[in-house]
Amino acid sequence: MRILALDYDGVIADSKFECLAVGFNTYLNFESKTKLFDGERFTYENFKNKIETNKGLIKKYKSLRPYVIDAFCFYVIFYALENNIEIKNKSDYDNLRKKLIGLYEQYIKCYYPERSNFQKKINEWLKLLSPYKVTDAIKKLGEKYILTIATNNREKSIKPFLDKYEIPVKVIADSTISTNKVKQIEFIKNKYNAEFSDIYFVDDQVAHFAALLKLNVKCFMAAWGYNTKEQRKDAENIGVVPVSEKSFYKKLDYH
Repeated sequence: MRILALDYDGVIADSKFECLAVGFNTYLNFESKTKLFDGERFTYENFKNKIETNKGLIKKYKSLRPYVIDAFCFYVIFYALENNIEIKNKSDYDNLRKKLIGLYEQYIKCYYPERSNFQKKINEWLKLLSPYKVTDAIKKLGEKYILTIATNNREKSIKPFLDKYEIPVKVIADSTISTNKVKQIEFIKNKYNAEFSDIYFVDDQVAHFAALLKLNVKCFMAAWGYNTKEQRKDAENIGVVPVSEKSFYKKLDYH
C-alpha cells in the first residue's frame, strides 16, 4: 500500500489572490484606518483594478507568503506592510507574530466568515485560484497511490477546486480534524489501517517535516510552492527530498 498525502495550498493550488482578498478584508475589521489598498475592501468588481494599481504592494505581499502557516499570518503580513517592518527571514517574522498573537482568536473568528462570503459566488471565487503545473502528474500518480490531502484549510473550501480540476482525492484531513500535520497524517494512516512508512507526504513548508520524519513518513519539499531558498535548504538538511514541478512525477514514481 502506498498513500500520497499532499498539502493543498502551495502544492496543488495557488491561492495567493484569494488569501489576499480575504486576508485584507478581515484585516480591515481591526485596522479600519489603513491606507493599504486605499483602505477599501476587495470585491469581485474592483479586484482586477486593485491588482493593477498596487503592483509594488502585491510584490511585497508575495515575498512574505513563504512564512504563512495559518490564516492569522495574513494579519501579520498586512501589519508588516502597513508599518514598513522589514522581514528578512523566519526569525524576523516569528518575532513580529509573537508580538501580535493576542489578536489571533479575534482575527480567525472573522476570517472564515469572510471567506465563506467570498465563496458564495463560486465561479468568481474559483477565478482567484490557479492550479500548479503538477496537476496532471498528481492525477497520474493517483493510479498508483491512494491520493489524499492533509491541509489546514477546510474541506468545504477546497472541494470545489478539486472537483473543477478533477483531482481524484480519496480522503481529506482538514483543520476540523486538527491543524497539526502529524495528527492529520495519523488520521489518514488510520483510515486505511496503514503504517506511517506507507505514506509519502508533499508540502511546501519546512515546519512540519521533522516530526513526520521521526515517524518514518517519507517527506518531499515542493520547491514550486511558497518557500524560500533558506527554507528549502533547511528541509534538505534534515533529510527531506526536494522536488520541482519538473521532477515531481519522476521522484514520486521512482519511490
